Amino acid sequence: QAGMGAFASRLLKKDEVIAPAPALLQITDKKTLDMFELNVNGYKVDGGDPVGKQLLLNYCFGHGKSTMVVCTASSSNLINHCGPKVKGEGQCDNRGPNAVVRWATDFDPETSLWLDMSLDEIDELVEKGRRGLSLEIVALRDIRADEEIFIDYGPEWEEAWKRHLLAWSPPSGNRDNYVSINDMNQNVEKYVKTVEELKTDPYPVDVRVACFVQGFHHPCQILEETPVTEADIPHDSSALNEPRRSVYRVRLEKLEALSRWEIQYRWHFPTKSYETPLSTKYIRFFPGVYSSDQHLPGAFRQQIGVPDDVWPKQWKNL
Repeated sequence: QAGMGAFASRLLKKDEVIAPAPALLQITDKKTLDMFELNVNGYKVDGGDPVGKQLLLNYCFGHGKSTMVVCTASSSNLINHCGPKVKGEGQCDNRGPNAVVRWATDFDPETSLWLDMSLDEIDELVEKGRRGLSLEIVALRDIRADEEIFIDYGPEWEEAWKRHLLAWSPPSGNRDNYVSINDMNQNVEKYVKTVEELKTDPYPVDVRVACFVQGFHHPCQILEETPVTEADIPHDSSALNEPRRSVYRVRLEKLEALSRWEIQYRWHFPTKSYETPLSTKYIRFFPGVYSSDQHLPGAFRQQIGVPDDVWPKQWKNL
């Protein structure tokens, strides 16, 4: 379940700053990220307990003994987790994490001042629209070009992930047949279905199919497989050493302009649409309405852990 990740584009030396991570949000009480069941008017049900937390929490840094979380404005929160070695059974090529999170030292002089403040003092400044905390990702050892960068999210994160794996069940309730959209996109050839096939063999999860044409993913329908492969299409610039993917005849939904700055799709197949051959390289699955990770009940939510000796003592209020 690793996410996008980060990779070194050049040699990074030990103790070198890999990425700055200035705070976009300093949330002194992470309960503000709680989500509640809403009534028909869109208001929280009186007396209702939280039903989950906002997806944002997964991309914020915090400490298990603190109500405070820091949500950064850089891509540093996309760096994947790697735990330290345990009894010789380490992760990430058996080497453990190659980077660590620490508070910014040079590029943000406000950080050192804010680290001495109480949560109440920070709250007052935040209410005035101020920000003043920054983190940075630092190399623990030399990192070669193209090597993936890992940080340790901490033992609390790992325990939360283990509990999630044990408790989670697919939204369909059928664990044996469940396939994630990520897995479907890794093997479009296997999972793509035509309109006729869907009548008797629907997709294993709620998905929307899109076709990448002229720089955009357009809603589309897969009509039928053609006898050619993508190598037979003159305008396809696929590398010669790539596998020859299947080509389907697809029906694309047209964009409809609402104004100079807005566009929307009108689901009126087939009167305002057009058909074209397209290889599976340009076909992609997307989550259906309210079926992405952001909406699924029981979806994993846990802050990225900051080392205990890095988190200020006065912020440990739990």
